[in-house]
Amino acid sequence: MKQVAEMAETAAFRRFLGKELGRCARGGYADAVLARYRSLSLATALDEVDALEYAQLFNRLYTRWRWQTATTQVLRRRR
Repeated sequence: MKQVAEMAETAAFRRFLGKELGRCARGGYADAVLARYRSLSLATALDEVDALEYAQLFNRLYTRWRWQTATTQVLRRRR
């Protein structure tokens, strides 16, 4: 049961990540985290420093997704 929940969470995060990476800059503002993550994800080979930065950016995006999910749940409960 726990594994199914983890797979569903992973799928939801991947949808969020795909949506965020597909988003275009609006009004001349581009999210620096997404821009750097996108450039690192397109790189063919990463050295150790870039791999660490890529992992940190992935964690930041995951934290952003968790915060957004938690906020949405709280707002739904208030209604």
